[in-house]
Amino acid sequence: MDVLLAGATWLHLLATVVLIGQYVLLALIYYPLLRSRIKAAELGGVMEELGTRMRGWIGLSVLIFILTGIYLTLRDPAYLGVGNFGNAWSILMLIKHILVLAFIGVGIYTERALVGKVAESKGSPDSVTRLETAFAILAILGVAILLMTALAGAL
Repeated sequence: MDVLLAGATWLHLLATVVLIGQYVLLALIYYPLLRSRIKAAELGGVMEELGTRMRGWIGLSVLIFILTGIYLTLRDPAYLGVGNFGNAWSILMLIKHILVLAFIGVGIYTERALVGKVAESKGSPDSVTRLETAFAILAILGVAILLMTALAGAL
């Protein structure tokens, strides 16, 4: 048994659960509940506090993704080298990593721009809807990343 490979895979999966799972739950459960139970003027402050609490876990998850992802890629027999997309696995990994970059970009935009706007606007309907849409996009991107991972793993 390759303990290093097992450990890297476990950490990669754990980071997946933490990062993608929190956005799926935000989109499907937490944000709709908060939106229906908290006054619009207070929603921004609650979301800012939630973002502050999540930030460390997000950063740690991304760091773990990068480190374990590099290791797991280099260990995979289907890996053909940087820029070589000569098999289905490499193409799926390219798509996955494009989705990951989009996920990170939307996540940063959501936290830096949208959460603050909800707080500044005291929960205007437009800013609240934009935040809800961003959480939905993050959840969809996260699920698509998982799909690419599953498809590549099935090859």
